[in-house]
Amino acid sequence: MWWFFSGGVITAIGIIAMEKPFHILALKSVGLLDTLLDPNEGEEKLQKLQTKIFQAVSILVVFIILCFVVLVPTWLLTEVTAQPNLLDISSPVESHWGIYFIGSVLPFLGVKFIKKKTDYSSLSQLLHRLILNHYNLGGWMLKKQIKPIEVNAEPRALLITGLARAGTTAITKILAQSENFKSLDYSNMPFLLYPRFWSKIYKPKQKETKERAHGDGIKIGLSSVEALEEYFFKQQLNDSFITTEGLVPHTPGKEVIENYKKYQKSIAGDSIYLAKNNNNMLRLEAILNNPMQQVVIMYRDPVQHAFSLLKQHRFFVEKQNENHFTLEYMNWLGHHEFGNGQKPFIFKPEESSKTPNDLDYWLQQWINYYEYALNFTFHERVSFVSYQTLLEDPQAILKHLSLELDCNLNNIATPKFHKTNAETPAVEPRLLNEAQQLFETLNNIKIKPLN
Repeated sequence: MWWFFSGGVITAIGIIAMEKPFHILALKSVGLLDTLLDPNEGEEKLQKLQTKIFQAVSILVVFIILCFVVLVPTWLLTEVTAQPNLLDISSPVESHWGIYFIGSVLPFLGVKFIKKKTDYSSLSQLLHRLILNHYNLGGWMLKKQIKPIEVNAEPRALLITGLARAGTTAITKILAQSENFKSLDYSNMPFLLYPRFWSKIYKPKQKETKERAHGDGIKIGLSSVEALEEYFFKQQLNDSFITTEGLVPHTPGKEVIENYKKYQKSIAGDSIYLAKNNNNMLRLEAILNNPMQQVVIMYRDPVQHAFSLLKQHRFFVEKQNENHFTLEYMNWLGHHEFGNGQKPFIFKPEESSKTPNDLDYWLQQWINYYEYALNFTFHERVSFVSYQTLLEDPQAILKHLSLELDCNLNNIATPKFHKTNAETPAVEPRLLNEAQQLFETLNNIKIKPLN
Protein backbone atom coordinates (compact mmCIF):
# COMPACT_ATOMS: atom_id res chain seq x y z
CA MET A 1 0.00 0.00 0.00
CA TRP A 2 2.80 2.43 0.88
CA TRP A 3 4.31 1.79 -2.57
CA PHE A 4 1.17 3.04 -4.33
CA PHE A 5 0.90 6.09 -2.06
CA SER A 6 4.58 6.96 -2.59
CA GLY A 7 4.24 6.45 -6.34
CA GLY A 8 1.32 8.89 -6.45
CA VAL A 9 3.26 11.50 -4.46
CA ILE A 10 6.37 11.11 -6.66
CA THR A 11 4.32 11.38 -9.86
CA ALA A 12 2.53 14.53 -8.64
CA ILE A 13 5.78 16.17 -7.51
CA GLY A 14 7.29 15.37 -10.90
CA ILE A 15 4.36 16.97 -12.73
CA ILE A 16 4.62 20.07 -10.52
CA ALA A 17 8.38 20.22 -11.14
CA MET A 18 7.71 20.11 -14.89
CA GLU A 19 5.62 23.29 -14.84
CA LYS A 20 8.52 25.76 -15.01
CA PRO A 21 10.48 23.85 -17.70
CA PHE A 22 7.25 23.58 -19.70
CA HIS A 23 6.72 27.34 -19.48
CA ILE A 24 10.32 28.00 -20.46
CA LEU A 25 10.06 25.56 -23.38
CA ALA A 26 6.87 27.27 -24.58
CA LEU A 27 8.42 30.73 -24.31
CA LYS A 28 11.61 29.68 -26.11
CA SER A 29 9.59 28.02 -28.87
CA VAL A 30 7.42 31.09 -29.45
CA GLY A 31 10.57 33.23 -29.18
CA LEU A 32 12.01 31.21 -32.06
CA LEU A 33 8.82 31.81 -34.06
CA ASP A 34 9.00 35.51 -33.20
CA THR A 35 12.54 35.70 -34.59
CA LEU A 36 11.46 33.90 -37.77
CA LEU A 37 8.72 36.52 -38.21
CA ASP A 38 11.21 39.37 -37.90
CA PRO A 39 10.89 41.33 -41.19
CA ASN A 40 14.54 42.40 -41.01
CA GLU A 41 17.10 40.22 -42.75
CA GLY A 42 20.85 39.88 -42.26
CA GLU A 43 23.55 38.54 -39.97
CA GLU A 44 21.89 39.81 -36.79
CA LYS A 45 18.70 37.84 -37.47
CA LEU A 46 20.75 34.70 -38.25
CA GLN A 47 22.64 34.98 -34.97
CA LYS A 48 19.38 35.42 -33.07
CA LEU A 49 17.95 32.34 -34.80
CA GLN A 50 20.98 30.24 -33.85
CA THR A 51 20.71 31.34 -30.22
CA LYS A 52 16.96 30.72 -30.08
CA ILE A 53 17.31 27.25 -31.64
CA PHE A 54 20.04 26.25 -29.18
CA GLN A 55 17.97 27.48 -26.22
CA ALA A 56 14.81 25.73 -27.41
CA VAL A 57 16.58 22.41 -28.04
CA SER A 58 18.34 22.53 -24.65
CA ILE A 59 15.08 23.10 -22.78
CA LEU A 60 13.38 20.39 -24.85
CA VAL A 61 16.03 17.85 -23.76
CA VAL A 62 15.53 18.79 -20.10
CA PHE A 63 11.76 18.54 -20.52
CA ILE A 64 11.99 15.04 -22.08
CA ILE A 65 14.20 13.86 -19.21
CA LEU A 66 11.71 15.18 -16.65
CA CYS A 67 8.84 13.47 -18.49
CA PHE A 68 10.75 10.18 -18.23
CA VAL A 69 11.34 10.68 -14.50
CA VAL A 70 7.65 11.37 -13.92
CA LEU A 71 6.48 8.36 -15.94
CA VAL A 72 8.78 5.82 -14.23
CA PRO A 73 6.66 5.48 -11.02
CA THR A 74 3.52 4.90 -13.06
CA TRP A 75 5.28 2.29 -15.20
CA LEU A 76 6.54 0.43 -12.12
CA LEU A 77 3.06 0.42 -10.65
CA THR A 78 1.75 -1.11 -13.87
CA GLU A 79 4.31 -3.92 -13.50
CA VAL A 80 3.30 -4.48 -9.89
CA THR A 81 -0.37 -4.62 -10.87
CA ALA A 82 0.39 -7.15 -13.58
CA GLN A 83 2.45 -9.32 -11.16
CA PRO A 84 0.92 -8.76 -7.70
CA ASN A 85 3.04 -11.58 -6.17
CA LEU A 86 6.12 -9.33 -6.48
CA LEU A 87 4.88 -7.60 -3.33
CA ASP A 88 2.87 -8.93 -0.47
CA ILE A 89 -0.35 -7.12 -1.23
CA SER A 90 -3.32 -8.69 0.45
CA SER A 91 -6.03 -6.16 -0.44
CA PRO A 92 -7.61 -5.74 -3.92
CA VAL A 93 -5.62 -3.90 -6.60
CA GLU A 94 -8.45 -1.37 -7.08
CA SER A 95 -8.03 -0.09 -3.53
CA HIS A 96 -4.31 0.39 -4.14
CA TRP A 97 -5.04 2.62 -7.09
CA GLY A 98 -7.29 4.63 -4.77
CA ILE A 99 -4.30 5.06 -2.46
CA TYR A 100 -2.20 6.10 -5.48
CA PHE A 101 -4.83 8.73 -6.36
CA ILE A 102 -4.78 10.16 -2.83
CA GLY A 103 -0.99 10.34 -2.92
CA SER A 104 -1.05 12.14 -6.28
CA VAL A 105 -3.58 14.76 -5.11
CA LEU A 106 -1.89 15.83 -1.86
CA PRO A 107 1.10 17.67 -3.44
CA PHE A 108 -1.25 19.70 -5.65
CA LEU A 109 -3.31 20.71 -2.61
CA GLY A 110 -0.10 21.73 -0.86
CA VAL A 111 1.02 23.88 -3.78
CA LYS A 112 -2.40 25.55 -3.97
CA PHE A 113 -2.21 26.36 -0.26
CA ILE A 114 1.34 27.74 -0.46
CA LYS A 115 0.93 29.81 -3.63
CA LYS A 116 -0.26 33.40 -3.24
CA LYS A 117 -3.76 34.07 -4.46
CA THR A 118 -3.83 35.78 -7.87
CA ASP A 119 -6.44 36.69 -10.46
CA TYR A 120 -4.39 34.96 -13.16
CA SER A 121 -3.65 31.24 -13.14
CA SER A 122 -0.23 29.93 -14.07
CA LEU A 123 -1.44 28.97 -17.56
CA SER A 124 -3.12 32.35 -18.01
CA GLN A 125 0.13 34.11 -17.13
CA LEU A 126 1.97 31.90 -19.60
CA LEU A 127 -0.50 32.78 -22.38
CA HIS A 128 -0.02 36.50 -21.69
CA ARG A 129 3.77 36.13 -21.86
CA LEU A 130 3.59 34.08 -25.06
CA ILE A 131 1.52 36.72 -26.84
CA LEU A 132 2.57 40.06 -25.35
CA ASN A 133 6.33 39.46 -25.07
CA HIS A 134 6.78 38.96 -28.82
CA TYR A 135 6.38 42.03 -31.03
CA ASN A 136 7.07 40.30 -34.35
CA LEU A 137 4.29 37.84 -33.61
CA GLY A 138 2.13 40.81 -32.65
CA GLY A 139 2.90 42.49 -35.96
CA TRP A 140 1.82 39.36 -37.82
CA MET A 141 -1.44 39.30 -35.84
CA LEU A 142 -2.09 42.98 -36.52
CA LYS A 143 -1.72 42.40 -40.27
CA LYS A 144 -4.35 39.67 -40.02
CA GLN A 145 -6.62 41.94 -37.97
CA ILE A 146 -6.54 44.91 -40.36
CA LYS A 147 -6.11 43.06 -43.67
CA PRO A 148 -9.83 43.16 -44.57
CA ILE A 149 -10.10 46.84 -43.64
CA GLU A 150 -10.33 49.47 -46.33
CA VAL A 151 -10.48 52.93 -44.79
CA ASN A 152 -12.33 54.77 -47.54
CA ALA A 153 -13.66 57.26 -44.99
CA GLU A 154 -11.82 58.41 -41.89
CA PRO A 155 -12.87 56.30 -38.86
CA ARG A 156 -14.66 58.20 -36.12
CA ALA A 157 -13.05 58.09 -32.70
CA LEU A 158 -13.32 59.59 -29.23
CA LEU A 159 -10.03 59.41 -27.35
CA ILE A 160 -9.92 60.03 -23.60
CA THR A 161 -6.60 61.16 -22.19
CA GLY A 162 -5.13 62.99 -19.22
CA LEU A 163 -2.76 62.34 -16.37
CA ALA A 164 -3.66 59.13 -14.46
CA ARG A 165 -6.18 59.62 -11.63
CA ALA A 166 -7.87 62.51 -13.46
CA GLY A 167 -11.16 60.66 -13.94
CA THR A 168 -10.35 59.13 -17.32
CA THR A 169 -11.67 55.70 -16.30
CA ALA A 170 -14.87 57.15 -14.84
CA ILE A 171 -15.82 59.11 -17.97
CA THR A 172 -14.90 56.17 -20.22
CA LYS A 173 -17.16 53.84 -18.22
CA ILE A 174 -20.02 56.32 -18.54
CA LEU A 175 -19.59 56.70 -22.30
CA ALA A 176 -19.19 52.95 -22.85
CA GLN A 177 -22.84 52.51 -21.81
CA SER A 178 -23.89 53.99 -25.15
CA GLU A 179 -24.31 51.75 -28.18
CA ASN A 180 -22.71 54.53 -30.23
CA PHE A 181 -19.27 53.37 -29.08
CA LYS A 182 -17.15 50.26 -29.50
CA SER A 183 -13.84 49.63 -27.81
CA LEU A 184 -11.32 47.10 -26.59
CA ASP A 185 -12.14 45.49 -23.26
CA TYR A 186 -10.59 43.01 -20.85
CA SER A 187 -11.98 40.03 -22.78
CA ASN A 188 -9.58 40.93 -25.62
CA MET A 189 -6.53 40.23 -23.45
CA PRO A 190 -3.95 39.12 -24.37
CA PHE A 191 -4.81 39.14 -28.11
CA LEU A 192 -4.98 42.94 -28.28
CA LEU A 193 -3.72 43.05 -31.88
CA TYR A 194 -5.95 40.24 -33.10
CA PRO A 195 -9.22 40.55 -31.11
CA ARG A 196 -11.28 39.39 -34.10
CA PHE A 197 -9.63 35.97 -33.90
CA TRP A 198 -9.74 35.69 -30.09
CA SER A 199 -13.43 36.61 -29.89
CA LYS A 200 -14.28 33.50 -31.93
CA ILE A 201 -12.58 31.27 -29.35
CA TYR A 202 -13.07 33.04 -26.05
CA LYS A 203 -16.63 33.96 -25.10
CA PRO A 204 -16.65 34.96 -21.41
CA LYS A 205 -19.61 36.07 -19.35
CA GLN A 206 -19.94 39.82 -19.80
CA LYS A 207 -20.31 40.83 -16.18
CA GLU A 208 -18.59 43.25 -13.82
CA THR A 209 -17.69 41.32 -10.71
CA LYS A 210 -14.70 42.76 -8.85
CA GLU A 211 -12.84 45.88 -7.85
CA ARG A 212 -9.96 46.78 -10.16
CA ALA A 213 -6.34 46.54 -9.04
CA HIS A 214 -6.17 50.24 -8.13
CA GLY A 215 -8.25 49.61 -5.00
CA ASP A 216 -10.39 52.69 -5.77
CA GLY A 217 -13.85 51.12 -5.68
CA ILE A 218 -14.31 50.97 -9.48
CA LYS A 219 -15.82 47.64 -10.46
CA ILE A 220 -14.55 45.86 -13.54
CA GLY A 221 -15.25 42.71 -15.52
CA LEU A 222 -14.30 41.21 -18.84
CA SER A 223 -16.69 43.56 -20.63
CA SER A 224 -15.14 46.66 -19.02
CA VAL A 225 -13.43 49.14 -21.30
CA GLU A 226 -9.88 49.92 -20.20
CA ALA A 227 -6.61 51.47 -21.37
CA LEU A 228 -5.53 48.65 -23.67
CA GLU A 229 -4.76 50.26 -27.03
CA GLU A 230 -1.29 51.48 -25.97
CA TYR A 231 0.07 48.04 -26.79
CA PHE A 232 -0.60 48.90 -30.45
CA PHE A 233 1.83 51.84 -30.30
CA LYS A 234 4.36 49.90 -28.24
CA GLN A 235 4.45 47.17 -30.89
CA GLN A 236 4.38 49.48 -33.89
CA LEU A 237 7.14 51.73 -32.49
CA ASN A 238 9.05 48.90 -30.78
CA ASP A 239 9.05 50.86 -27.48
CA SER A 240 11.29 53.51 -29.05
CA PHE A 241 9.52 56.27 -27.07
CA ILE A 242 10.16 54.53 -23.73
CA THR A 243 13.63 55.30 -22.38
CA THR A 244 15.33 54.62 -19.06
CA GLU A 245 14.53 58.22 -18.05
CA GLY A 246 10.88 58.21 -19.07
CA LEU A 247 8.33 58.49 -21.89
CA VAL A 248 9.13 61.05 -24.59
CA PRO A 249 6.87 62.86 -27.08
CA HIS A 250 7.11 61.49 -30.60
CA THR A 251 5.56 61.67 -34.05
CA PRO A 252 4.54 58.26 -35.42
CA GLY A 253 5.16 57.85 -39.13
CA LYS A 254 2.47 57.81 -41.80
CA GLU A 255 2.35 54.01 -41.94
CA VAL A 256 1.76 53.74 -38.18
CA ILE A 257 -1.04 56.31 -38.28
CA GLU A 258 -2.66 54.52 -41.23
CA ASN A 259 -2.45 51.22 -39.36
CA TYR A 260 -3.95 52.93 -36.30
CA LYS A 261 -6.94 54.10 -38.31
CA LYS A 262 -7.45 50.60 -39.72
CA TYR A 263 -7.07 49.17 -36.22
CA GLN A 264 -9.76 51.53 -34.95
CA LYS A 265 -12.02 50.56 -37.83
CA SER A 266 -11.44 46.83 -37.28
CA ILE A 267 -12.65 47.17 -33.69
CA ALA A 268 -15.47 49.70 -33.98
CA GLY A 269 -16.77 49.09 -37.50
CA ASP A 270 -19.31 51.83 -38.24
CA SER A 271 -19.55 52.81 -34.57
CA ILE A 272 -17.38 55.40 -32.85
CA TYR A 273 -14.10 53.99 -31.60
CA LEU A 274 -13.71 54.76 -27.88
CA ALA A 275 -10.36 54.51 -26.10
CA LYS A 276 -8.81 55.67 -22.87
CA ASN A 277 -5.07 56.19 -23.21
CA ASN A 278 -3.14 58.57 -20.96
CA ASN A 279 -0.04 58.14 -23.16
CA ASN A 280 -1.76 59.63 -26.21
CA MET A 281 -0.62 63.07 -25.06
CA LEU A 282 2.82 62.01 -26.28
CA ARG A 283 1.61 61.76 -29.91
CA LEU A 284 -1.54 63.86 -29.86
CA GLU A 285 -0.51 66.18 -32.68
CA ALA A 286 -0.08 63.28 -35.11
CA ILE A 287 -3.38 61.70 -34.03
CA LEU A 288 -5.27 64.96 -34.54
CA ASN A 289 -4.19 65.06 -38.18
CA ASN A 290 -7.11 62.69 -38.70
CA PRO A 291 -10.14 65.04 -38.91
CA MET A 292 -12.49 62.48 -37.33
CA GLN A 293 -10.59 62.08 -34.06
CA GLN A 294 -12.21 63.84 -31.11
CA VAL A 295 -10.15 64.17 -27.91
CA VAL A 296 -11.12 64.75 -24.27
CA ILE A 297 -8.38 65.83 -21.86
CA MET A 298 -9.32 65.24 -18.23
CA TYR A 299 -7.77 67.27 -15.42
CA ARG A 300 -8.23 67.71 -11.68
CA ASP A 301 -7.30 69.97 -8.76
CA PRO A 302 -3.47 69.77 -8.80
CA VAL A 303 -2.75 69.03 -5.14
CA GLN A 304 -5.60 66.50 -4.81
CA HIS A 305 -4.49 64.94 -8.08
CA ALA A 306 -0.83 64.74 -7.01
CA PHE A 307 -1.80 63.21 -3.67
CA SER A 308 -3.92 60.57 -5.42
CA LEU A 309 -0.95 59.69 -7.64
CA LEU A 310 1.33 59.41 -4.62
CA LYS A 311 -1.07 57.01 -2.88
CA GLN A 312 -1.46 54.90 -6.01
CA HIS A 313 2.30 54.75 -6.47
CA ARG A 314 2.81 53.41 -2.94
CA PHE A 315 -0.10 51.00 -3.37
CA PHE A 316 1.30 49.50 -6.59
CA VAL A 317 4.87 49.29 -5.30
CA GLU A 318 3.59 47.07 -2.51
CA LYS A 319 1.32 45.10 -4.84
CA GLN A 320 4.08 44.51 -7.41
CA ASN A 321 6.54 43.48 -4.71
CA GLU A 322 4.06 40.77 -3.69
CA ASN A 323 3.29 39.67 -7.25
CA HIS A 324 5.76 40.37 -10.08
CA PHE A 325 3.15 39.51 -12.72
CA THR A 326 1.33 42.75 -11.85
CA LEU A 327 4.43 44.69 -12.92
CA GLU A 328 4.74 42.65 -16.13
CA TYR A 329 1.07 43.27 -16.91
CA MET A 330 1.35 47.04 -16.44
CA ASN A 331 4.56 47.24 -18.48
CA TRP A 332 2.91 45.36 -21.37
CA LEU A 333 0.14 47.95 -21.48
CA GLY A 334 2.48 50.92 -21.13
CA HIS A 335 1.15 51.78 -17.67
CA HIS A 336 4.21 53.48 -16.24
CA GLU A 337 2.21 55.99 -14.21
CA PHE A 338 3.11 54.47 -10.85
CA GLY A 339 4.64 51.43 -9.14
CA ASN A 340 8.06 49.85 -9.61
CA GLY A 341 7.89 50.52 -13.34
CA GLN A 342 7.06 54.21 -12.90
CA LYS A 343 8.46 56.51 -15.59
CA PRO A 344 7.62 60.21 -15.96
CA PHE A 345 6.49 61.96 -19.11
CA ILE A 346 9.49 63.92 -20.35
CA PHE A 347 7.96 66.99 -21.97
CA LYS A 348 10.98 69.14 -21.14
CA PRO A 349 14.50 68.63 -19.73
CA GLU A 350 14.40 68.77 -15.98
CA GLU A 351 16.56 67.82 -13.01
CA SER A 352 15.03 67.35 -9.59
CA SER A 353 16.06 65.86 -6.28
CA LYS A 354 12.47 64.78 -5.62
CA THR A 355 11.48 61.11 -5.82
CA PRO A 356 8.12 59.40 -6.46
CA ASN A 357 7.74 59.11 -2.68
CA ASP A 358 7.47 62.92 -2.44
CA LEU A 359 4.23 64.81 -3.03
CA ASP A 360 6.21 67.60 -4.70
CA TYR A 361 7.42 65.11 -7.33
CA TRP A 362 3.86 64.36 -8.41
CA LEU A 363 2.85 68.01 -8.35
CA GLN A 364 5.74 68.73 -10.72
CA GLN A 365 4.53 65.91 -12.98
CA TRP A 366 1.07 67.50 -12.98
CA ILE A 367 2.53 70.85 -14.01
CA ASN A 368 4.65 69.32 -16.78
CA TYR A 369 1.77 67.32 -18.22
CA TYR A 370 -0.80 70.11 -18.32
CA GLU A 371 1.65 72.79 -19.46
CA TYR A 372 2.23 70.57 -22.49
CA ALA A 373 -1.54 70.01 -22.85
CA LEU A 374 -2.02 73.77 -23.24
CA ASN A 375 -0.52 73.38 -26.73
CA PHE A 376 -3.92 71.96 -27.72
CA THR A 377 -6.06 74.50 -25.86
CA PHE A 378 -7.58 76.06 -28.95
CA HIS A 379 -7.78 72.96 -31.13
CA GLU A 380 -11.36 72.61 -32.35
CA ARG A 381 -11.49 68.87 -31.67
CA VAL A 382 -9.99 68.94 -28.17
CA SER A 383 -12.18 69.40 -25.09
CA PHE A 384 -10.83 70.00 -21.59
CA VAL A 385 -13.03 68.39 -18.94
CA SER A 386 -12.78 69.04 -15.22
CA TYR A 387 -13.03 66.08 -12.86
CA GLN A 388 -15.28 68.24 -10.67
CA THR A 389 -17.69 68.81 -13.56
CA LEU A 390 -17.76 65.04 -14.19
CA LEU A 391 -18.76 64.49 -10.55
CA GLU A 392 -21.32 67.28 -10.27
CA ASP A 393 -22.76 67.72 -13.78
CA PRO A 394 -21.95 64.79 -16.12
CA GLN A 395 -24.93 65.75 -18.33
CA ALA A 396 -23.10 68.91 -19.37
CA ILE A 397 -20.27 66.77 -20.70
CA LEU A 398 -22.62 64.41 -22.53
CA LYS A 399 -24.51 67.31 -24.09
CA HIS A 400 -21.24 68.82 -25.32
CA LEU A 401 -19.98 65.51 -26.76
CA SER A 402 -23.35 64.79 -28.39
CA LEU A 403 -22.92 67.99 -30.40
CA GLU A 404 -19.25 67.37 -31.18
CA LEU A 405 -19.82 63.77 -32.29
CA ASP A 406 -23.25 64.31 -33.84
CA CYS A 407 -24.82 61.47 -31.88
CA ASN A 408 -27.37 61.05 -29.11
CA LEU A 409 -25.89 60.38 -25.67
CA ASN A 410 -28.94 61.47 -23.66
CA ASN A 411 -29.93 57.92 -22.72
CA ILE A 412 -26.76 57.30 -20.67
CA ALA A 413 -27.23 56.98 -16.91
CA THR A 414 -25.19 59.72 -15.25
CA PRO A 415 -25.51 59.76 -11.47
CA LYS A 416 -23.90 62.69 -9.68
CA PHE A 417 -21.22 62.03 -7.09
CA HIS A 418 -19.81 63.87 -4.13
CA LYS A 419 -16.15 63.42 -3.29
CA THR A 420 -14.56 64.93 -0.21
CA ASN A 421 -11.07 66.30 -0.67
CA ALA A 422 -8.34 64.44 1.17
CA GLU A 423 -6.08 66.10 3.71
CA THR A 424 -2.70 66.50 2.05
CA PRO A 425 0.83 67.27 3.28
CA ALA A 426 2.30 70.69 2.58
CA VAL A 427 3.91 71.26 -0.83
CA GLU A 428 6.61 73.60 -2.02
CA PRO A 429 5.07 77.13 -2.32
CA ARG A 430 6.67 77.78 -5.71
CA LEU A 431 5.17 74.60 -7.17
CA LEU A 432 1.81 75.27 -5.56
CA ASN A 433 1.62 78.78 -7.03
CA GLU A 434 2.61 77.53 -10.49
CA ALA A 435 0.08 74.68 -10.36
CA GLN A 436 -2.77 76.91 -9.17
CA GLN A 437 -2.20 79.39 -11.99
CA LEU A 438 -2.23 76.57 -14.54
CA PHE A 439 -5.34 75.09 -12.93
CA GLU A 440 -7.11 78.44 -13.24
CA THR A 441 -6.16 78.62 -16.94
CA LEU A 442 -7.64 75.16 -17.52
CA ASN A 443 -10.81 76.09 -15.66
CA ASN A 444 -11.32 79.04 -17.99
CA ILE A 445 -11.44 76.78 -21.06
CA LYS A 446 -13.19 73.71 -19.65
CA ILE A 447 -16.65 72.44 -20.61
CA LYS A 448 -19.02 74.60 -18.56
CA PRO A 449 -21.74 73.13 -16.30
CA LEU A 450 -25.32 73.50 -17.54
CA ASN A 451 -26.40 75.68 -14.61
